[in-house]
Amino acid sequence: MAKVKEQVKFNPSWSEVKRLGRTKHAIAPENKFINIILTLLAGVMVGFLAFGCLFDPADFIEDGFESVGAFTFSGIFMLLFGFALNTSLPATALFSRKTEKQQAAAMGGCVNMYETFMHMPMKKITLYKHSFRHYAFFMILGSLPCIIMNAAILFVPELAAIKSIASLTTFLEGFFILAMYLAYFGVFNMNKKAVNVCFTTSIVLFYIVWFGCMFGWMNFVAEIKFLTALAGIPSICITVLVIAAIFAIEKLYLEKREANGAWDFSTMEVRK
Repeated sequence: MAKVKEQVKFNPSWSEVKRLGRTKHAIAPENKFINIILTLLAGVMVGFLAFGCLFDPADFIEDGFESVGAFTFSGIFMLLFGFALNTSLPATALFSRKTEKQQAAAMGGCVNMYETFMHMPMKKITLYKHSFRHYAFFMILGSLPCIIMNAAILFVPELAAIKSIASLTTFLEGFFILAMYLAYFGVFNMNKKAVNVCFTTSIVLFYIVWFGCMFGWMNFVAEIKFLTALAGIPSICITVLVIAAIFAIEKLYLEKREANGAWDFSTMEVRK
């Protein structure tokens, strides 16, 4: 006798965020293997950076300070993929409205996760909270290399050679995660020119310095005294302040704004 399928029961113990996450993964199954691999690789890079800075600084910077920046930016990039794979915010915010309509026509229906949630008993604010959980993981773990480098500089004299790249990495990483948050979460609406310009600029600078470190184009940075002077405590403070600012904007402004927000993401369009 064939087993009779039972109707999925409502679980009152789940929070709205957990329920949204389970729904998302039921519609588009979570690729846990990729998430684990990316997180492990990023963790290995953070661990290698910490070990090299604290226990073997001479050998760690033997090939030049640029390798430090290459490790840091590569780790951030891997963590960024983790956020992109797990976020529930509308990916079409990065495309034109014309492209969105073409995708919908080609798929014969909903092409975005949020379009499905619009027809379910879920609130828009839950979508933001679910995505922010993944963003916070990316943001905090991605900031660890900057904190580790600048903390090690305070106690390991041999690391004086990486002061400039540590400061530069801190500034760019902070600018990148803040600009990305403001743009991707539509804090000030992505159709605002200033936000769009900042987001695009942060991406361009991120890639320029990342590839510059990998291919040896950043030697001139070592001569910039301004960056050298800001390594250590000032850079650590910058990282902590950026993280605190993002949490404050999320909890004190965005979630309050979207507490009863309508399911409308048209203001998040980047390019017309």
